[in-house]
Amino acid sequence: MRKKTLFFVWCVVATTVLGADLASLRPSGEITAETPSLESAYPGQIYIQRTQQGFSDGAVDYEVRVYADETTVAPRLSAFTEIVLVVSDESGVQLVSAQIEFSEPVSISPNKNKFRSFSFSIRKGLEKTTVINVGRYNGARMLFTRYRLPLKSIDHPKAH
Repeated sequence: MRKKTLFFVWCVVATTVLGADLASLRPSGEITAETPSLESAYPGQIYIQRTQQGFSDGAVDYEVRVYADETTVAPRLSAFTEIVLVVSDESGVQLVSAQIEFSEPVSISPNKNKFRSFSFSIRKGLEKTTVINVGRYNGARMLFTRYRLPLKSIDHPKAH
């Protein structure tokens, strides 16, 4: 029994040491002033194309490509292994939580730069209250880091 207690305490301490942004063991939709934008998930290694459909409150399409070596070289458990979109209304009530599928490492010919991608659409009025949770497996459990949407396209030289 003592070993189980020590292991639990170690997991709690390890989770705390990893940082507050990795402390969530389940995807959440909380957005605070400290919630980083999605491009900070992989600084300098992410491409985000935001395309607005229709007029004022139409849908907005997001295509996200991650060029980070840790996600494209070989399937590794330390790379992102789960992506969850959490949509809330302006009062903070969670409307939906859905897992998003992401691609295997691919490239677009003739460019040889490999990336993993995922895409989704969201109503423009809900963009500011939508969170992308990137889950990373740490050997004991899935830890989620939440990111707000950037509300703009983010270019990357490898995407061209």
